[in-house]
Amino acid sequence: MKSINSLLIQLLIISVTIFFSSCSDDDNSSNPVENNPDPVRVLANYNFNPQSSLEDRVTDCPDFVLDYLKELDGRPDYISYTPTENQNLIIEQTLDMLPEYMKNALKERLVGIYFINDFWGSGLTDFILSSNDEVYTYIVLNYSVFNKNLPELLAYKENTCFIPADNMRIEYEMDTELPGFLYIFMHEAGHALDYSFRYTPWVEPAIFDKFGENPGNCAFTYSVWADYDELLLDYEYPNKDLVTFYGFGNGPKIKIEDAEKYYKELESSPLLSLYSIYNWAEDFAEFQTLAYIANQLGSDYKINIIRNDSIIYSCQPMKRFGIDARIQLLDPDIRSYCGK
Repeated sequence: MKSINSLLIQLLIISVTIFFSSCSDDDNSSNPVENNPDPVRVLANYNFNPQSSLEDRVTDCPDFVLDYLKELDGRPDYISYTPTENQNLIIEQTLDMLPEYMKNALKERLVGIYFINDFWGSGLTDFILSSNDEVYTYIVLNYSVFNKNLPELLAYKENTCFIPADNMRIEYEMDTELPGFLYIFMHEAGHALDYSFRYTPWVEPAIFDKFGENPGNCAFTYSVWADYDELLLDYEYPNKDLVTFYGFGNGPKIKIEDAEKYYKELESSPLLSLYSIYNWAEDFAEFQTLAYIANQLGSDYKINIIRNDSIIYSCQPMKRFGIDARIQLLDPDIRSYCGK
């Protein structure tokens, strides 16, 4: 029989273990944000000047953010990347192309734009809290986004969803030379706006834990979604769990020979991309980006499946039934740059 002292020591060890486990970054979705001591969540830790231009917020990734991302992705090889002079020109041109509302909103709440060498995926947006719980953000981008134009980057992203075959590929057909950086930055900026000004019910579980559900008008979201990652029955998507991008979730899991079936499943829904089916936050980010590019910049797109250099399937998501009606459900600030 164990002694009472031994049992007390074991109970103390268990209690300490439980306490520290409750503060772990691995369980942010089940713990209130205010109990998370992570320095990436604290605005005072950043060198933020709200009077600075968006271009001036392109800086080296702070060490504590880089350390956080290394641990998050299991990538100790991450290093901050400094854009070249030509890449800085692409950044300036892209920021100049953004909708006026987005520019002003980002100027108010976007703390930093950081580039990382060989970042997993194309980009990430995360949130920061001020001392009075205002939500700010930073954006992290893969330096390789400069290497492709808009249709090339969209096609690259799309092809990561499928197990490749030598004679097949997905292409985006667009009559444009716009930079690929425009798409990924505007997608991530959509998340930034959603974090700070709340256009979906909540961007991620940690935001719901902290602030609860957005009490504002979320008709755009609830016209398609039953819950955060659950589509309404009318738009229910078979094998949704098999859809992955950039190698996340041990993907890709779908043979490219089966791609047509997955695109056809979207044809009766007011979603603009396969990536949109992840959750309502991704749907919002994709919708406002692709609608702006198509309707305001005049760069509508077709998604083509190519076999042996011939198109075997093509769709034009902006022409789908329900897209124009869904634009009208957006918050007026977002709608101002998504319609024709």
